[in-house]
Amino acid sequence: MIWTVMLAGSLLVKDEQLVRVDFFDHFWPERALSLRNALFRLLLAGLLFVLVWKGWENALFGQRRTAVTIGISFFWIYLAVPVGGALMMFHMIVLAIRDLVRGSPKTGPSILNAEV
Repeated sequence: MIWTVMLAGSLLVKDEQLVRVDFFDHFWPERALSLRNALFRLLLAGLLFVLVWKGWENALFGQRRTAVTIGISFFWIYLAVPVGGALMMFHMIVLAIRDLVRGSPKTGPSILNAEV
């Protein structure tokens, strides 16, 4: 279940399907909006770096324990956090570079984005 959540989170970051507040976006100029989005994405990538780092430390700590019910090391269970975090961080950096180079794309209403 942990693996599913972390890998699905990576796909949501890649497809820009996470919750966002865009109430005041129409007040921002196009270029400023792109720079703001890129800055936010880079800040989130920094937070995800911390998640990967601490998740890796936690996975290494779990190496010494075994899950009794399934008989595998907790390392493999805890490894979901740094792997999922690294994938999310990668996608955040790619999207930040896209925002800096091409600008933020115009997106219309979408059921997946929960926009009305």
